Amino acid sequence: MSQSSIENFIRNFQKEDMPLLGELHKSVTAKENTIFWWVGEEDNWRNVYCAYENGKMVAKGQVSIINIVPPGRSKENNHSIYVNLKAITERENDADLLDKVYQYLLIRANQLKESLPKEYGTILCVGNDVTETANNHFFIEQGYSHLNSLFRMNREMLRTSSTLRND
Repeated sequence: MSQSSIENFIRNFQKEDMPLLGELHKSVTAKENTIFWWVGEEDNWRNVYCAYENGKMVAKGQVSIINIVPPGRSKENNHSIYVNLKAITERENDADLLDKVYQYLLIRANQLKESLPKEYGTILCVGNDVTETANNHFFIEQGYSHLNSLFRMNREMLRTSSTLRND
């Protein structure tokens, strides 16, 4: 896939994009509980695709292998590849924009899948908070379905070692 025009294009993240990424991050995380992956170190940027319009980053997607099944496990186990795709607030419902970035993520996910041991299957997942309704709707439209839920726990851990017991 190539850049469609000088003003509007999709490409891998680059170092000079950091200020634009900061603006995207600020827009996306203005909503509470939004899961936004940071781009990581430079060697990860081949897994990060950004959409630009008129000098502004309007969307960012990335893909990552999260789980590799070790040899000897049951054939029922699967490797897991996750995607994360976010757009600026005013474009979070723009299915066309999201789909264009998503196509890059699918290509990269398939490349990553080829690097995994073939004896196990691979599932493609999205890890979103339930409150990310627009983003979740996009992925449901792509054919994703609910796999499992995670739970969070807040706990105060102020005990000292002398008050903890081994029973």
